[in-house]
This record gives sequence, structure tokens and C-alpha cells, in this order.
Amino acid sequence: MLLIASVTFLVCERLALKVVPYPIAEVMASNIGGAATLVGDPPNIITASRADLSFNDFLVNLPPLIVDLIVAFCLLCRWLFRSAFVYDETAPPPSWPCRKRRPSPTGGSSGRASPCSGW
Repeated sequence: MLLIASVTFLVCERLALKVVPYPIAEVMASNIGGAATLVGDPPNIITASRADLSFNDFLVNLPPLIVDLIVAFCLLCRWLFRSAFVYDETAPPPSWPCRKRRPSPTGGSSGRASPCSGW
């Protein structure tokens, strides 16, 4: 989660978006995904061992609940963050930094397209 959050902050900064909705949605989605399997969260392991459930028992009985949670999560995020998930056609496109390519020692092209070369 720490890696994804730092990338999210960077992308939101570059795209000039509000940062808050995205990490909150990532944390909620991560928790739902962790609850989906026996080894996803430590409490699941404890619950399964106390209830004498196998991995397959856990996997068979949980998908209906997880599907309901994912649908509720998507609807809740759409409602809570409706002002943040709006496309603005008048906003200028983000300016991604382009890496400068060093000239080839032979003077020719490397044969690869640069992200800023226009193909």
C-alpha cells in the first residue's frame, strides 16, 4: 500500500487532481481485496482456524459477500467523491517531463521512439 500511495500522490500532483479521494479509495479497495481470501488478512486466518474452515471453504463462502462489498464500494466512492471525479474539458493537458536523449556516438538514431519525439 505504501508504494501505491506514493505513486498516487505523484500522479495526482502531475495531473493537478485532488489527492484525498484516491488514497481513501485505494485503502478501502485493499481492505475488501484482503478480506476476499483466507491469507489476505490475519483476522481471516484466525477466524478460519477457530471455525475449522479450509482454504476452499473460505473461498466458496465469501465471494457473494465480496461481490456485494465491491458494488457498495464503487457506489459509495462515486457518491462520496463525485466532485473530485469530474472531467474538465477546459483544463490544459498535464505537462509530463520529457527525458532528453543523448546523441548516439555513431551519430545515427537508436531506432527506438522517444516518448517526446512524436513517434
